[in-house]
Amino acid sequence: MIFFLVLCIFFIVFGIVRLKWNPVVVLFIASLFVAQIFKLSAAETIEVITKGFSKTLGSIGLIIAFGTIIGVFLEKMGLGEALIVHLLDGKKKSQKKTALITNLAGFIIAIPVFCDSGFIVLSSLIKNIANRYRLNKTVLIVALSTGLYAAHVFVPPTPGPLAAISLIEANFIQVMLGGLLIGLITSLTGYWYAVNQKDKSEHQESIENVSTITPSLAGVGPILVPLFLIALGVLSLRFESDELAIMQLIQFIGNPTIALFIGVLWIIWLARGEDTQQRLDWVETAFQKAGPVLLVTGVGGAFGAVIGQGLEVNSELFSGFSPLMGLLLIFGVSAFFKSLQGSSTVAILTTSSLAVSLLPSLGLDTELSKTFVVLSIGAGAMTFSHVNDSYFWVVSKFGDLNTSNALKAHSLATLLQGVVAFCVILLGFLLLG
Repeated sequence: MIFFLVLCIFFIVFGIVRLKWNPVVVLFIASLFVAQIFKLSAAETIEVITKGFSKTLGSIGLIIAFGTIIGVFLEKMGLGEALIVHLLDGKKKSQKKTALITNLAGFIIAIPVFCDSGFIVLSSLIKNIANRYRLNKTVLIVALSTGLYAAHVFVPPTPGPLAAISLIEANFIQVMLGGLLIGLITSLTGYWYAVNQKDKSEHQESIENVSTITPSLAGVGPILVPLFLIALGVLSLRFESDELAIMQLIQFIGNPTIALFIGVLWIIWLARGEDTQQRLDWVETAFQKAGPVLLVTGVGGAFGAVIGQGLEVNSELFSGFSPLMGLLLIFGVSAFFKSLQGSSTVAILTTSSLAVSLLPSLGLDTELSKTFVVLSIGAGAMTFSHVNDSYFWVVSKFGDLNTSNALKAHSLATLLQGVVAFCVILLGFLLLG
């Protein structure tokens, strides 16, 4: 049984890496293969796959769509650049302070924006800042890349952690708060690595303007307000007077789907000065970006459902594992998938699908334990970004780093980030689990 599951894992990696097949196709074939391993009938196979697909998208589909709309509008309107310009405006441009602001701004911006898109948009601004103020460009590039990366694997509504929440059936609020904390620590780890780069090369004065965007913090609203509303909704649940209209309203707008929709309305309002057709095109672009993510997320849910159906009677396979060993196993599997096939989102989806039915055997089936499971999967999915990862090449090409320097600066930084994140997660589990 274990042999065939391992074979299935290698097929997923081989199909994505060597055959260059789309993850949706590979995961669907893997689902059919696993169904045969567990001797499910044709009718059972179709039923389990369909239910797994619909259940996953039913819980997170709108959240992914709304989050993508916010991200596209932020990108098209240049509000991410405006945030960095605002934070740097009037401040002494020292190396460490500029790198810290760049790192934290990247972390905030990547909550609704894919890390590769965020880097492409912001990299030219960062290079101009480095040239204008004669700062180490490599330091700022790594500070930005690691800040973006930390939010990408830990903080919903980024699709990876959001899919893991759905598949593992973890508490959204716990994962969001834990992801913000672990993500911030991980982001600062990347900042620490960046400012300790040994490359001290000088840069020529740039004749370009740093930015033509008016500095403003307005663009942060669509990111932070939904997070605030979600947290407020959770706090309202602690009060027993939930029959009051005000409490019902708070719990309604604190629902993740509604909170993200409020963020969408905010960002559309900010774009009111843009051409109407252009705004419609941006929404269409967001749906085009969300489509592939929704498909691979749904098929990942189907794959997990098939495994879950088969392992219901085989849960003794990992009964000898302690919870700590279980977290280490889950982290290792996620890191394995990430390192071999490159995509953090696919690593999170596949690991979550494999892990969900093993949690009772591993002693990780409580609500709090599931939060640590999701965070462990995220830590593994950033360990580490190298030549088979599209984000690595985005950082290399748009950051003007050759392959050797990118491996030294960016890849080793993500390796350190993943290890530090998992160590913090283990410490938290020992204290709270």
